[in-house]
Amino acid sequence: MSEFSEYEQTWWDTLDGLRSNPEIHVTHEVRGDLTPSLGDADQVFTMISTLNGVTLPESWKPSYLRFAEFGSCWTFGDRDSSESFGGEFHVTNLFETALTPSPTEAWSGIPGLSEEFLEELHPFDGTPTTGVGHLALLRLTKGASDAEVWFHAGAYEPHRMDLDYPTYLETLRITKGTFCWQYLFVDPAEVDLSTEEFASAAGLLTRMLATFPRVFPEHDYSGLQARLEARL
Repeated sequence: MSEFSEYEQTWWDTLDGLRSNPEIHVTHEVRGDLTPSLGDADQVFTMISTLNGVTLPESWKPSYLRFAEFGSCWTFGDRDSSESFGGEFHVTNLFETALTPSPTEAWSGIPGLSEEFLEELHPFDGTPTTGVGHLALLRLTKGASDAEVWFHAGAYEPHRMDLDYPTYLETLRITKGTFCWQYLFVDPAEVDLSTEEFASAAGLLTRMLATFPRVFPEHDYSGLQARLEARL
């Protein structure tokens, strides 16, 4: 659609690709409206700087998406098959992310997390349909000239990811939000996929990277495969 930016169109195509793929069963999908009233990336980044005191990098601007929200929840394979797996993503507009407070209920029962740190975390991607409790968050620290990306899963403490926001979005497009893909970008010293504790996550990632190169041949999965191999 001509009203989309080139990058927005890639995300619309991603949703179409999931919906039309005969091997993927989409159980829920969200295609939010564009929010042109917020303005372009320059205006939104300025508003975030004013409200949150954070200067986001210029390099993020080509990845700015005006959708209020977008997402998909899907499964691959027969539910009873050992080869089945699934995923979910639900991304909100960057300006909305900056206004969304830290989800305090997500941190209940996790010791050692300061209120100051938690207040800097703003969710931008999650799993509201399945409710598995996975969240990707931007850490907006006043006076900073960048924003860290963090990942939180259920009862575990949040982990900083070794990537930036645009790279998160691009990797999300490639993985389609397969559950636990974020662990490929977390310090292995914090999340050891070779242990019994994370055996389920390692299995999901192994099945994804054995399957997706065939199902989605337009993407290069070699980098993700190398990350997984280094962690097993």
